[in-house]
Amino acid sequence: MEDSARGLAAAVAARIDCAVVHNEFTKNSDFSLASYRIDSLSELKGILELS
Repeated sequence: MEDSARGLAAAVAARIDCAVVHNEFTKNSDFSLASYRIDSLSELKGILELS
């Protein structure tokens, strides 16, 4: 799980699935390579149950 473009880039480089949490600070970041894009941490439970 990440909330920064730099953290997402590291996960992608390591070939790790990554969920990105959108927030006010990162609203203009490019998260197109994220495996999952969520609006709140409460959505993470559903992603983990799929794994």
